[in-house]
Amino acid sequence: MPTLVVVCDTNVYRQLGRTRYDALREREREHSVVAAAAYTVATELLSHVADEEDASYRPALAALGRLWDHTKTYNGSQYATNLIAVPHELLAMHVFGVTPTTTTEDDQAYGSTIGRIVNQPERWRRDVALVAGLRGLRTNVERWESDFVKQLWDLLSGLLPHASVWADFCRPSEPHKVLLDELDQGQWLVEAATLIVRSAAQELGLPQPTAQLPELCRRVTEVFRLPVHFWNLMIRQILERGVDMSAPHRRNSTWDMQVCFATGVGAALYKDAPVWLITGDGTIQKAANAAGMGWQVRSLEAYEHLLGVPHAKFRTEVAMKGPDGA
Repeated sequence: MPTLVVVCDTNVYRQLGRTRYDALREREREHSVVAAAAYTVATELLSHVADEEDASYRPALAALGRLWDHTKTYNGSQYATNLIAVPHELLAMHVFGVTPTTTTEDDQAYGSTIGRIVNQPERWRRDVALVAGLRGLRTNVERWESDFVKQLWDLLSGLLPHASVWADFCRPSEPHKVLLDELDQGQWLVEAATLIVRSAAQELGLPQPTAQLPELCRRVTEVFRLPVHFWNLMIRQILERGVDMSAPHRRNSTWDMQVCFATGVGAALYKDAPVWLITGDGTIQKAANAAGMGWQVRSLEAYEHLLGVPHAKFRTEVAMKGPDGA
């Protein structure tokens, strides 16, 4: 049984060079650490390998190689990526109590495709269907990011209709003060949970909940506290600083929020082993502390330091649940 399960975000795999990665992997084996990949991390990297002219092509391909090596598992016939389900399927299992539509075979096919891209760089480029699929994925990623930005804009512009640019959302007014007061009182945590429930129901093809909505929101805030607090903090940053979420380095906040769902699976999938998210993203780390989950979210540097301690101390630290995980 693993001592710990780790999920790394996209930038961790980009940041790790070969020597540093090899040292990390060796120490993980010594401590019985298992790595899993978030679908969203794999998808973000795959979207950049569709076109060799993409400025992120080479860094993304190298990062995808590290993700593959870090998370691959053998199912008895082939290697595939050890994937954690996408957020709406995690919500299906842990909030709605329904069986996701994606099968184990689908997961294995997706995971095997990653291995093929990493291990057969010349051959897969000649697979017309695969290349077309990756280009379609890239188009979808761009659309999902645009939809995410539009969702935020529509939500806040409906409450602060004077806004014509993102910077206007931090302009003082009576409605603006009300929104900040609601944030301080925790009301936007409920709004975030409601949004998550309604979006998942739509994605899963379920009727929009009415009488069950409060209970479903309660389950979300209990099981998936980190993405709820991430959304809350993101709204606060817009209202306090006028953060432009349409900027290229902000649009991918949708992926940051989605990877946060990995922290909610825990013992349900890994036989009581805790699941940690390894990330250098400041908003995720602040959201984790606000949610009382700082112990479950670690920077790469803090994680590497912990891997260097004796195994008995490592197990003790992993078993602790306190706000010291930043």
